[in-house]
Amino acid sequence: MPLRFLLTKLNKEAIFMWNMITHFLTFTGGMSAGVVLMCLLQTGKQADEEFEDMQKCEDLRVLQ
Repeated sequence: MPLRFLLTKLNKEAIFMWNMITHFLTFTGGMSAGVVLMCLLQTGKQADEEFEDMQKCEDLRVLQ
């Protein structure tokens, strides 16, 4: 009986540790994906603003 108790206790500890590791990795991956997505959105916004500025300059040149 004590051996069975020891094995179930070790198994529970191993499952708990695996749970902690997978939750940490999932959290870290989610944060990394969020940062990458925010960087892509900011880069896209900056490119759109530069493109609009170029179009405004071209429109002003055409009107002159």
